[in-house]
Amino acid sequence: MSKSFQKIIRDVTVQEQTHGDVDISSVEYDSRRVGKGSLFVAMRGESTDGNRYIATSIERGATAVITDSRSAFDETRTAYPVLPIALVERGRRALAEASAAFFDHPEKALKLCGVTGTNGKTTTAFLIEGLLRSVGRETVLIGTIETHVGSEVRPSPHTTPESRDVLEIFADGVRVGAPEAVMEMSSHALEQAKIQRRIPQSRWASWFPDRGVKELLSLLELADRSAWIDGAYRAKVLDRLNSVGHYRLVLNYWNQQRG
Repeated sequence: MSKSFQKIIRDVTVQEQTHGDVDISSVEYDSRRVGKGSLFVAMRGESTDGNRYIATSIERGATAVITDSRSAFDETRTAYPVLPIALVERGRRALAEASAAFFDHPEKALKLCGVTGTNGKTTTAFLIEGLLRSVGRETVLIGTIETHVGSEVRPSPHTTPESRDVLEIFADGVRVGAPEAVMEMSSHALEQAKIQRRIPQSRWASWFPDRGVKELLSLLELADRSAWIDGAYRAKVLDRLNSVGHYRLVLNYWNQQRG
């Protein structure tokens, strides 16, 4: 898979850039993963500054760079005058924008349910995925314990991966025909804007394990009110909930609350 740098950069909020175009074979934010033809996104982080590794990434084969440092932009432009380079204000946002363009915007093909909160994110995510699968829907699940792409199970190194990794998983999900994705989203990841491109189109559920049967109401409200579930599919989900014994009390309670 490859895409031209100029085509990718059209979707990125750029302050300044050099001329030139190259074919990009991957988008990377970790210099250790850079290979021949990679676009390296150098961004300032909490524990390290990716701009320190621009020269290393070029040595490893990077053929274009996006940086959120004015000094790094100027130094790299001087040291590598034919290298396409772009300066951005926010490196993490640029990583999301460049990755979405590189992977052909898989986020637009998926309906996302994000689960955030102090406790119970994993339980809620697995329950929602189970509801979707129970009515025959292929799904993507990104969680603390593991990641699912259709029937494939992968390890999960972080609660919420960087946007580039999320978008690659989404792209894999689109390829296997998954129309929905469920994600655990930590508050830290939200602050870091790892998923900012998806927030306006997301549907959110919260989970409070210490509240008894009421904790399941968010799932029922998700099934009833979310724009990404049409009437026929919503009915299947609610029928499924009603057919499982320990959900019946919750379903009845919820219907009573709706009046």
